[in-house]
Amino acid sequence: MAAESVAFGKSQVGEKGFLFAELDVGGRRVPLINLHLHYRSRVHRFRQANQFVRWLREKRCALEAGWAVPPIVCGDFNNSAARADATAALLRELGTHGHGDYVLHPADGARTFPSPLPGRALDFIMLPPGCRHARGEVVRAFLSDHRPVLVDFELE
Repeated sequence: MAAESVAFGKSQVGEKGFLFAELDVGGRRVPLINLHLHYRSRVHRFRQANQFVRWLREKRCALEAGWAVPPIVCGDFNNSAARADATAALLRELGTHGHGDYVLHPADGARTFPSPLPGRALDFIMLPPGCRHARGEVVRAFLSDHRPVLVDFELE
């Protein structure tokens, strides 16, 4: 089982990045990646998404043979999936490089930010093929400035 923390830049504090972990689910290895993209700059988000895709290609070469499904990708994307921004580009990229069609949750576009009175959908879970009967929701919680997204699913 592998785990890794990757920063997009070199700052000691406040740097955005992602966490990677392989989970043992009934004896099967399921890769999970939690991203946090830049909140203000579209250019930074695209740069971060490209850095993530390059990293994922290398990781796939090393570990994919043992994975039950392609990576589940989730996190604070800091942009809407409906706009021509990093979330839509990343979803497209995951689908075109041998992973198959990913499904974005929450599927209904439920809003996650700010948590007290959400007006924007910024947080998502991208489920790969092999995850079926998915049911997603935004959880009403106030522990962060974003509400969490929860998805329940079965592995094929």
